[in-house]
Amino acid sequence: MGIDMTEVQSWVLIGVFTTLMLGSLAAMTGYFRYALASSLEGLRGELRASTDGLRSEIQSVRSEIQNVEETLRAEIAASEARTVTKIAESEARTGAKIDALDRDVRALTRHVFGDDRPRAAGA
Repeated sequence: MGIDMTEVQSWVLIGVFTTLMLGSLAAMTGYFRYALASSLEGLRGELRASTDGLRSEIQSVRSEIQNVEETLRAEIAASEARTVTKIAESEARTGAKIDALDRDVRALTRHVFGDDRPRAAGA
């Protein structure tokens, strides 16, 4: 009642089944490899684009930093010039005050102790 299979037919079916399985495995491996390569290429492109974007942003930040640096250097130079001018003015005022104080001390000394000039022998 059923189909009677000989030993050769069994081996042929096993060989065909094995061939189909290995062929399917090879086809799936090839497809997986293709899909993986495509995905990696897409990621590589996105990374290049992102890297280029970051480079341009970094360059713009560098430019801004240079502008701020130049501005600060100019402000520091101006502040330094103002400070030097104020110090010179202060030194001039202090010198004038010291000269006035010295004149007043000499006047008080002459008033309290008399004239300190050496006198001539016949006077």
